[in-house]
Amino acid sequence: MGRALILPVTTTPTTGAAFRPGGEGNRSFQAVGGTTSGVGAAVIQIQVSNDGTLWLPPNNVDNTISLTLGTTSVNDGFAMDASWDYVRAKVISISGTGAGVYVMMGTQNGD
Repeated sequence: MGRALILPVTTTPTTGAAFRPGGEGNRSFQAVGGTTSGVGAAVIQIQVSNDGTLWLPPNNVDNTISLTLGTTSVNDGFAMDASWDYVRAKVISISGTGAGVYVMMGTQNGD
């Protein structure tokens, strides 16, 4: 199993850099977040591309991760079996005092 940080901690809506995982499909995505005080929320979308220019959500996968944030770290994610050449994470929205999120990708083949 391999793992890559595809979006470092961010506190604002942002689009991560294109990441080229290589290898075959069988990828999992996990978003992790929290606040420094009170509650908040974050919506993260995983996008895919074969050319690193034209981006779209993966087919047949719920590509959106919604987190209810609090002072204890929370996480959620999903898996997909597809061989897209590029992936990236996009924080659509984030709220809450000191709210921050990051996104990791895991692969079955150790990439």
